[in-house]
Amino acid sequence: MAERAASDGAALPARLPRGAPKGQALRAILEELLAALPPGAALPSERELAERYGLARMTVRGEIERLTAEGSVYRLHGRGTFVAEPRIAQAGALTSFTEDMLARGLAPGSTVTSSELVEADGFLAAALEVKPGDTCFRLDRVRTADGRPMAIEQVHLPLERFEGIDRIGFADASLF
Repeated sequence: MAERAASDGAALPARLPRGAPKGQALRAILEELLAALPPGAALPSERELAERYGLARMTVRGEIERLTAEGSVYRLHGRGTFVAEPRIAQAGALTSFTEDMLARGLAPGSTVTSSELVEADGFLAAALEVKPGDTCFRLDRVRTADGRPMAIEQVHLPLERFEGIDRIGFADASLF
C-alpha cells in the first residue's frame, strides 16, 4: 500500500481500511500517527485529510475535535493542529501527588497561589459536613513535576478539624 510521510516522518496510509465506518477508520489512522509523532508536531490539515481519504470535512473535523477534547492534540487558530504533550494521570487514589511523581522519577513541587481562611457557605458547609459560617482553610496551588505544571489543586478544610493548618507552608508540605 502506498504511503506518504506526514510532517515529521510518520507515514500515512494511502487510503482508509475497508470494513470500518469512515470516521472510525480515520480515528485509527490519526491515533497511529499521534503515537509516531513527537509532541508539538503538526498534523495534516482537515482539508488534506478529507481529500486524501475522500471524506467530508465535517467527518474529519469531528474526529479531530474528539482528539482535542481528549487532550491528544491542540489547535492554534490559523496555524493548525498539533500533537499534545502526553498527560500524566495520578497512579492511585491511595498515594499522594508527591509519592506518585517520585515513583515516576519526576521531582514534585508546588506553587501556592492562595491560602486563606473563609466562611463556609451553604454548599461548602454541606460538602464538609459543617455549619454554614464555620471557618475553613482554603488552599489553592499549582502542582508541578520537574518544574512543569501538572495540576491545579483547590482544597477546603474545616479549621475545627485541622487546627493550625493555616500556619503550614504548603509550598513544600504535603496535604496527604
